Amino acid sequence: MTMHPLLKRQLKRIGADAVTPPDPAAWAMLLERVSAAYREGEDERYLLERSLEISSHEMRELYEARARSEERQAVLRKVATAVAGCRAPAEVADLALELSSEAIGSPLSLIWMKESESEPNLPAMAPHVRRAMEGGATVWDASGVAVPLLASGRVRGVITGDGIAHEDSLDQLLCDLSDLVALSLINAEATAQLTARATTDPLTGLANHRTFKERLDNEVRRAVRHERALGLLVMDVDDFKQVNDSYGHQVGDQVLAEIARRVKALARVHDLPARVGGEEFAVMLPETDGIGTLAAAERIRLAIESEEFPVVGRVTISVGACSLVDARSADELVNRADSALFWAKRNGRNVSYRWTPEVAAEFRVQECDGGGDQIRTLTAVRALARAVDAREPGRTRHSENVAALAHALALELGWSAGRAAALRQAALVHDVGKVGALDADQHDALGVHHQHPELGARILGDLLSEEQVSWIRAHHERPDGTGYPNGLSGSDIPDGALVIAVADCWDGLHRTPATSRMDQEQMLADCRQRAGQGLWEDGVDALHRLADQGLLDDLLSERVVRNQTEVPWA
Repeated sequence: MTMHPLLKRQLKRIGADAVTPPDPAAWAMLLERVSAAYREGEDERYLLERSLEISSHEMRELYEARARSEERQAVLRKVATAVAGCRAPAEVADLALELSSEAIGSPLSLIWMKESESEPNLPAMAPHVRRAMEGGATVWDASGVAVPLLASGRVRGVITGDGIAHEDSLDQLLCDLSDLVALSLINAEATAQLTARATTDPLTGLANHRTFKERLDNEVRRAVRHERALGLLVMDVDDFKQVNDSYGHQVGDQVLAEIARRVKALARVHDLPARVGGEEFAVMLPETDGIGTLAAAERIRLAIESEEFPVVGRVTISVGACSLVDARSADELVNRADSALFWAKRNGRNVSYRWTPEVAAEFRVQECDGGGDQIRTLTAVRALARAVDAREPGRTRHSENVAALAHALALELGWSAGRAAALRQAALVHDVGKVGALDADQHDALGVHHQHPELGARILGDLLSEEQVSWIRAHHERPDGTGYPNGLSGSDIPDGALVIAVADCWDGLHRTPATSRMDQEQMLADCRQRAGQGLWEDGVDALHRLADQGLLDDLLSERVVRNQTEVPWA
């Protein structure tokens, strides 16, 4: 900028120059002061006036450009704050378009581009345009500026504006806004992915056990408050262990994924299917009464049975159903659906049962009439297990303690109430095979000690389920393959056996002279050292969580064990 020397000196006195202009009021006062100070000589006056005129014009342009820049920087700051606050992409886009349209004096729009139906539906016009159209305004076409919105390596939308003249600073503003909106979209997608990982089962894509329990608790409260119907299904794949043993775990996973697909295909919009255990599924059925719940169970059961699965052929499931009219809480709803599933398993599998008071009474009569011998036998076996515990020094009530802790660990790991109860049953008699030893000192000499899991499995083979027997047979197997009787390792070991092993180790630490003087922190550290080798890492993690909740001492206290309700087979 060409400027009169006097003007330069006056600008310098007020801390301004040709790059950093004063505001308009200060500029006017400065010009008046310069004119008053320089009055002699026509030539000099002419030069001064021309310099003042040119400088005023340039200063005004410079000031206006600076004001526009500050206004646009303010727009970027507000939009960046919205992005940092994790606001939804649609909200960020609306804010960016609203503020930038005001700043440049011309309306802007954003057209979103979707590549799949799974991507969110976002508005394809600016907020002011949407409001105008809702008020009956006419739509017309016009040429203008277009800036691509790039996110994750592809075009996700285009920011457009009509009748906007080219300007480098404006181009930069629109590019910066595009980047900020793209960043909000990337953040939202990353958050959605993390949420999905935390709430869904990775193998099947269904809700996981924790999510299902939270949703079920909320839905039960809503249904009770508004006196609405609600149904629950729990399903278990029949003889699934045989599938894994015969075809391998990879094929087993494919079977589970296909079952999940068929269950999901039959679910309504507001139903919630979930995988709640290894081969156990559940479906929550809002606004569904008892008859509708049983009908849904049969539809799913028939869908699984009717079409063969790749590689394995025919697969069946057993289903337990219960409606909220027959339960008073979410826990009772789950427990009674589990009871119905137990009846289905006990009566031939590949069948659906619904829990009702009448059906429950009928099964109690059947158990008294035809199942008394089995109950008496199981009670005798439990008494035998207690005798084995009492026979070994320092192991009184060992089986009860292991059973209580195994049950708590299973629930902490997300097992269903029914499966956790089955684990408790097995843990109560996990050492019954030691009855084959003549006495404790002869275990190693006779090789009986390493065979007692197999012997226990044989004793209980006709009394417990196949899965429970597998837990007892493998409860001394170790993740690193150093256990017995078969030297299994990793995923070949049934999860229930791994849980019993953690509970067995924890109770043993309280009884062994070398470790019984440790405090709880030292014992937990001892278990952590064994994690991944001698003990299941997930089970040790659950043990630590129980300790954080202050539950371990209670689980192993004699007082709590003695106060538990005694039943013939609990």
